[in-house]
Parts: sequence; C-alpha cells; structure tokens
Amino acid sequence: MTKEDPEPAGVVVALRQWIGTAMEPRLKPLRRQSLELSETALRAVSSVRRRCEVYSRRSEQDMAGLADHRRLRAATALNRICKATASDCEDFFASVKGNPLSKLDSCLTRLCERVSANYNESGRLIVGIYGSENSLLRMEIESLQQVKNQVSSFQSRNREIMKSRALIEELVTSLAEHRA
Repeated sequence: MTKEDPEPAGVVVALRQWIGTAMEPRLKPLRRQSLELSETALRAVSSVRRRCEVYSRRSEQDMAGLADHRRLRAATALNRICKATASDCEDFFASVKGNPLSKLDSCLTRLCERVSANYNESGRLIVGIYGSENSLLRMEIESLQQVKNQVSSFQSRNREIMKSRALIEELVTSLAEHRA
C-alpha cells in the first residue's frame, strides 16, 4: 500500500457516510409518508368499524319489532355484514399494533378481502330496505380499498428504493474486499 492510498476500512467508512448522506434526503420523506399512510389507514378502518357498529345496533332494534319477512331478512343481513366487518376491523387493529407499514399492507389487503366478501355475501338483501345504509357502507368499503391501494403503491416504491440502497451497500462491501 502506498502512502497516498487510504486504509480500506477508511474507504469503506467514507463510502458508507457518503451513502447515508446521499440516501437520507430520499428516506426522510418516505418515513413521513409512511407514518401518514399508516394513520390514514387506521382512521379509515376505524371509520368502517364505527359505522358498522351503529348499523348493527340499528338493525338489531329493527329486528325486534318486524313482522314483514322481507324487512326482517334485510335487517338480519345488515346485522350480519356489520358484525362480521366490525370483528374483522378489530382483528386488523390487533394484528397491526406496533408493526411496520409492510405488515399493515398485508393486513389491510386481508381486511379488504374479508369486508368485500362479507358485503358481497349479503349486500343484495339490504339494498331495497336499507338503501342509505347500503350506499354509505359501500362508500366506506371503497374508501378502505383506495387506502389499501395507496399503501400498496407506496410499499412498491419503498421496496425499490431499499433494494437500491442494499445494492449500493453490497457494492461498497465488494469494493472494500477488493481493495484489501
């Protein structure tokens, strides 16, 4: 090694510092956006859960005094949809508590699938009788789906950036090994 050649360890440290300096401006907005998306997702799920709890109580009250078989089936269907959805929302909250956005993404996907399945299974029964509830519930489900799409899109972009960072780290290590 000549006098001008820096130590391999010093080169690696300098390169890693440079990588940190170069990557940090890209990562900082990602962290902020990740936090914002997490909060948005939690608010959307909470909104769905609250609406379902209200509709479940209403449908239970309706079922108590109904003699009309068609209205009773609609109230029962609405109650079933709302209870299942509220339960799925609770499961979602339990599974994402304190976990990273990647876990939130997979849990949100599973929640959207379950909520849609609950709705599709019994939703047609409530259309005529509970029209406004049906419309609002459908809007909540669509809103939840939009949030899920935003989170998934963000996760894809985030993965690409992290792959680039890992590749750069790997190249730095390889360079250090060749310099040694």
